Amino acid sequence: IGDYILKNRSDFVAEPEITKASGEHPTPLSFSQQRLWFLDQLDPGSIAYNMPSAVRLTGSVDVAILNKAINTIIERHDAFRTTFSVKSKAPTQLIAPAEWITIQPLDLSSEESPYNAALEKVNQLFRTSFTLETGPLYIFNLFKLSETDFILAFNLHHIISDGWSIGIIIKELGELYAAYLHGEECPLKPLSIQYSDFSSWQRDYLKNEVLEKQASFWKQQLGGCPD
Repeated sequence: IGDYILKNRSDFVAEPEITKASGEHPTPLSFSQQRLWFLDQLDPGSIAYNMPSAVRLTGSVDVAILNKAINTIIERHDAFRTTFSVKSKAPTQLIAPAEWITIQPLDLSSEESPYNAALEKVNQLFRTSFTLETGPLYIFNLFKLSETDFILAFNLHHIISDGWSIGIIIKELGELYAAYLHGEECPLKPLSIQYSDFSSWQRDYLKNEVLEKQASFWKQQLGGCPD
């Protein structure tokens, strides 16, 4: 309904299609990323913008296959390999080449309460702070409760992820793990764009008259509101 209303407004102008950026690096931050970067400058290492998640895995887990699936995710999504620094007095994002990481399960099966011990470890993981300039801005841990019970926990900084991203990561991990476990190739289609392409597109599109029109609209909508 919202799309229909917008497209039938007399003043509606279709946005240009998001395409691959020129490939020049470093690339600018999106407006959302710049807001988070600015807040990190005020309070470096804050955990207020961590995006943690945990998944219970029941049944036997092939750790080597799980590692392969996680590394495919990191290679597939540039955001995992992105760091943020200042170039020419402006924050920019830099994308590093993919490097293999290895996750070894932490065996908690001998603990009096493996689940409670895992919860404590997961909470510690969720309180991990990140350094935007050096990265990495993610961390994965695997906790073994028994031979058939595991918890996969991961934490990402909000500047490279959001709630929607978590769902994508879990879905793709499941598809990759299942495929690799059966000796198949990666089942996921190559991505047509990365987040950095969106950032470049947004900065190129939202400027001058377009940006002023957007700002004017909200100034009018919010005019007269209490301070």
